[in-house]
Amino acid sequence: MIEGDLSRRNFVKGVALLGASTFLGSGFLGCAEKGAQPVTVTVGTPPEGSGNYILASNIAEMVTKYLPQGSSVDVIPTGGTGAEIKALDEGKIDLASAGQQSTNYLAYNGMWPFEKAYKQLRAVAGKLSKLYFATAIMTKTGITSWEELVDKQYPVKFATFPKGSTGIICLQYMLKTMDLTIDDLLSWGAKWYPAKPSDISSLFADGKVEAFFHVIQKGHPLWTQLTSSYEFNYLPFPEKLDSKIKEFRYDVGEIPANDKIWKSTLNGLESDYHAILMYTEFFTTSNLPDDIAYTFAKAIAENRDSILKAFPAFEVYSPEDTWKDKYIGELLHPGAERYYKEAGYMK
Repeated sequence: MIEGDLSRRNFVKGVALLGASTFLGSGFLGCAEKGAQPVTVTVGTPPEGSGNYILASNIAEMVTKYLPQGSSVDVIPTGGTGAEIKALDEGKIDLASAGQQSTNYLAYNGMWPFEKAYKQLRAVAGKLSKLYFATAIMTKTGITSWEELVDKQYPVKFATFPKGSTGIICLQYMLKTMDLTIDDLLSWGAKWYPAKPSDISSLFADGKVEAFFHVIQKGHPLWTQLTSSYEFNYLPFPEKLDSKIKEFRYDVGEIPANDKIWKSTLNGLESDYHAILMYTEFFTTSNLPDDIAYTFAKAIAENRDSILKAFPAFEVYSPEDTWKDKYIGELLHPGAERYYKEAGYMK
């Protein structure tokens, strides 16, 4: 997908023809050097309006400053992590912004719902934000926990992001710890509406749904909009199932009720909210030239404060540990690894 004078399809093959002065080990890294070959890099994102779309857009802006003059980083709404992994595999994008250590681990190892192992996946930067999986249902239903919803076999009308999104994969694994599936919910009379962010607001306004199951970051725009418009009960992940969800490389954590931004993101949150926890990551494949991966890792590390202003959830990022196994679900890209070692963040 990367373009210069060369076609996207032939770019990687053409890197060797361009010579080391243009890419590997050159002034291309970290400065937009005059006369260097411009490139176009594509980054897949979730739909517009999502937290990771905002993150990717800001990182793209920062990275462009490090590339040769005339270069661009194009942000392309592709879908959630599953859709991004497929797009990478098909060569439709160069990098992806909606990865997590959990979903990427499942994909890398060919675990459900992935039908094959994506061994070409490589991480560029992990722990860009904490990504929780939240489940909210309108207070008028009277449902206050997952245990209650399951015991009553309550026919919940719920919205999610489109099929293939991170939230749906996480929902399926959460239900798996309860020995349930989405089909089980539907057999109770539940109604499921997979939809784009802009359509989810309309579904609530039209009274078609009463619950929202999706991932959430600090300051997430859609969650903030919905919870400021309707009263919700936030259903915590049952603590007795913590060990089960960790078997699939997920983590668990608490969304703090005393944090000002979190209180506006989940309006009405009165106590710490126990939820499934993921760490987001920028990722790519082994086909990405080392210097592009190096440049992304460098730009992210050197522009922490600027990215944080636009994306509050970025507060957890640290170049000292962004590369660690806990925060990525696949091997680290050698170009990114080279940057972390040269910068002294990695031995």
